[in-house]
Amino acid sequence: MSDRRQYDGAMLPTNWKGTVVWSGTTALATWLASAAPVVAPRVASGPVAGHLEASTHRAVVTRVQDLSEEAARLSRRISGQDGYTEPSRDPFRFRPAPVPAPARPVAVLAPPPVAAAVAPPAVQPPPFVLSGIAEDRQGDVVIRTAVIAGSGDLWLVKAGEKIEGKFEVTAVDADAVELIRADTGTALRLMFRP
Repeated sequence: MSDRRQYDGAMLPTNWKGTVVWSGTTALATWLASAAPVVAPRVASGPVAGHLEASTHRAVVTRVQDLSEEAARLSRRISGQDGYTEPSRDPFRFRPAPVPAPARPVAVLAPPPVAAAVAPPAVQPPPFVLSGIAEDRQGDVVIRTAVIAGSGDLWLVKAGEKIEGKFEVTAVDADAVELIRADTGTALRLMFRP
């Protein structure tokens, strides 16, 4: 069995290697055929040739002189420089932060003294909150017990009892409790908060 196939009189390969070689050969032949023909330059002869050679010679001399002047200018520029100089900044290192100059003390004038007005003593809220009132009937007599919260504690007190040894309960009404601070004699009234 042959690995070539007949196509219009040409033998074509049937495996991939043959196809690659055939395609490459065809591409190379096409490229060579499409290239521009190489023509040798014509050499002028006679009086025109002498004229061209003289003008070409002058152009080359002028160009060489220009190059010589440029080289001399560059060598003067290079010779004017001293050796290696340290660059002004290093992109791989941070410059230390500038130290600010110490600030000069500024004299500050004190404002004139103002007669201090005597402020009334601040009214402090009571340290307790009335949480509830319980009633107990013993015949016709109603005995009320107040439920008071404060300082993280809870007290069940009746009239005449003390809270924290400082506050004495003087009366327990249906909606309020009256206390007296033992050390100052200040009266407090606790009511249900709306």
